[in-house]
Amino acid sequence: MAAVLIKQDNYLQEVERFVEDVCNQYSLTDSYFGNILISVLEAIDILKGKETKEISINQEKEKMLSISFSLEGEKVPDLLREMEDEAEEKSIFLIEMLTDQVEVSNDQKSISLCFDIGGLFKQKAEHRRKKLSQYYQSAEKLQHKNH
Repeated sequence: MAAVLIKQDNYLQEVERFVEDVCNQYSLTDSYFGNILISVLEAIDILKGKETKEISINQEKEKMLSISFSLEGEKVPDLLREMEDEAEEKSIFLIEMLTDQVEVSNDQKSISLCFDIGGLFKQKAEHRRKKLSQYYQSAEKLQHKNH
């Protein structure tokens, strides 16, 4: 499980590296990278008024990738309900459009941005099946041709 602790304002490269590592770990495509990176950065912007932010990652239910945010010793705002200004409203809109689900823990100690990656693995498996089938068909034709 990867984690990043953000304490300073200059966090862009650190967060980008974190998201790259996550996408590489799960073999996610560039479109997932973009959605995850923008969502994470928008959530950090909303939480930026707090001093310490910890970002952790875990995978749930084999198809949901969940990126969680927690604030040291503080409750997190409900991203979907507690909008303070127009900039936060824009950020929340982007998060809702780029994620499949946003969850706030019951104790309000963490927020999770969830991405459904289950279809991705199904697509990869189907692609591999087709490629293997094509390979064996061409190998079979070659074998018949040589006899």
